[in-house]
Amino acid sequence: MASRSGKRPVRRNWPGQWPSALLALMLLLAAVPAAAERFRFDWPVPSAARVTTSLEQDDVRSTARYRIEVRESAPEELSVEFQEFELLTVNGTDATAPALARELAPLAALTAALPALRIADDGAYLGVSKLEEALARSFELLPPDLPEDTRARLQTHLRTPAMRSLMEQRSGEVWNLWVGAWNGVELVPGQSLQGRVPVRVMQRDIQQQVVIEYVGAAPEYPGAARLRMTSVLDGARALGLAHDNGYGGEDDGQGQSALSQTVSEISLRPDDLLPFHVVSTTEVVLRERSGKAHNRRERREYWFEWETAGERQ
Repeated sequence: MASRSGKRPVRRNWPGQWPSALLALMLLLAAVPAAAERFRFDWPVPSAARVTTSLEQDDVRSTARYRIEVRESAPEELSVEFQEFELLTVNGTDATAPALARELAPLAALTAALPALRIADDGAYLGVSKLEEALARSFELLPPDLPEDTRARLQTHLRTPAMRSLMEQRSGEVWNLWVGAWNGVELVPGQSLQGRVPVRVMQRDIQQQVVIEYVGAAPEYPGAARLRMTSVLDGARALGLAHDNGYGGEDDGQGQSALSQTVSEISLRPDDLLPFHVVSTTEVVLRERSGKAHNRRERREYWFEWETAGERQ
């Protein structure tokens, strides 16, 4: 695979995502040491990887597997396409067993709706493409004897503007976790940067406190480094986000408080940001005036097996 070089500086106008060059500028409160390592997007193209992912939401845990392919799709633009989706387990039970697979088919269809990502050659997220193709692939996971009214409701739901918007936002969040949050950062091992960073979430423009740390080498992945990012939202910003995500309360928000914290870690190759392992945990606590607390926890984890990632030209 050929590595691209001589690219333009990282863009600063990511739609709905963190502009990583701006992030780096906002976080740099002191001069970067001369020996600092620069983390910059330069994935080999073409490339491909098998990705295994785990998702925990409250008391439900699922694992899935799919393949990604990265190729040039237009001048100065790349496409990251998702293929061969397979739901593996739900709460520890084999989801590929015929009886359970039929029961979980609607969940598999919803989870498999993964449109291709449009990525600028400097790593900026540009949106999604091939949405109809992704939906068609997900509908293929539905059993042929599924009642027609159930099939029609699911297809209609996935094609609503709100669902399309959500898929585009979620796709951007995934890319931000894999690449965007780290792109353009300059650090030495053991160093951390912190600051307040603007981000748009659930149609809300908010600012959150962010700390990025260069933890050190990732010995389980030769040549990889490990970075950690902690972001915190509190006060009215977190309260609004909590209500957007379905939290209620006996006093309808009167006298409530909320705190949201996300900790993400990545093991990646510094010179091109090729990821090998990513894990992110978000915990939200909504506390009512009475003292009653509502807790929500989400944990996402990704393992990448790059088919030819070591070949560089």
